[in-house]
Amino acid sequence: MKPHKPMGKEFILSKSAKEFRRIRRIDNKGNPCVVKAKGSWKISIDNKISNIIDRIVTPLEKIIYLYIPTNYYNYIPGTKKDCWNYMEKKIQSVYCNLNSMVFLNASEYDRLKRIIETVHAFVRGYSGVDSIIDKHWFELNPNLNFFRSCYYFGFVSEMKQWTEDDFEIMQSMKLFDYFPDGPDDVIKRDDYMEYLHCHSRVRNFKWDKFDNSDCSHEDSESIMLMHEIAYTLRLVFIDVFHELCD
Repeated sequence: MKPHKPMGKEFILSKSAKEFRRIRRIDNKGNPCVVKAKGSWKISIDNKISNIIDRIVTPLEKIIYLYIPTNYYNYIPGTKKDCWNYMEKKIQSVYCNLNSMVFLNASEYDRLKRIIETVHAFVRGYSGVDSIIDKHWFELNPNLNFFRSCYYFGFVSEMKQWTEDDFEIMQSMKLFDYFPDGPDDVIKRDDYMEYLHCHSRVRNFKWDKFDNSDCSHEDSESIMLMHEIAYTLRLVFIDVFHELCD
C-alpha cells in the first residue's frame, strides 16, 4: 500500500486514531514555553536570500524529490534497506542549517522552522499529502487536494452522482481532513487526473526506474504529487517571505 493511499475506516474510528488526533491538536497549539532570541546579526538582503535558498530551500526540494527514488520514503534508493535514519539525517541537516543562521530575526526563524516541520511531517507521515500539516499549502496550491485520501476509497466512483446532502453528511462526520464540497470538485479532479495520465503517456513516463516495490508499475499520480509538492514549496517561500520579493 502506497503512503498516499488511506488506511481503512476501522483505523479512522479507532482509539489509536482518536489519540493521534488529540496529540495533533495539542501540537497545533504550539510550544507554550518558547524562548525568543534577543536579536540577530546584521547581513545584507542579498546575502540573506542567498543563504535561505542554498541552505533551506534547495535541501528541502531535494528531500521532496526523493519521494519516488526512496519508494515513498520507505527504502534507501536502489536498495531494500529501511530509509528512516537515512531521511532523518537529511532533515536534521536542514534544522542544523536553520539554527546556524544567526542573522535571522525571530519572525524569519519561525517561518522557516514551520516550513521545515511541514516537509518533515510529509516525510514521516503514512498518508501522503494528508501528512502536510500546514493547511496554507493547500490554499496556495489547491491541486494538492486532488491527492487527498478521501479519493482512494471505494465510493469515489459514485461521488459524481451524490447530492449536496450526501457531501454535507460526509463532511460533518469528519472522517477525513478534507472532503470535496460537491460533484464539481470530483469532476475537476477527474479532469486533472486524465490530463496527468495523458501527459505521462505522451512523455513515456510509464515506467519509473526508481520504483523498487514488489509491484512495480506505472504510477503517474505519485510522480505528479512529488512535482506538485515541490512546486508548492516554491509558492510557500514566495508567499511567506513576500518582503524579499520584487
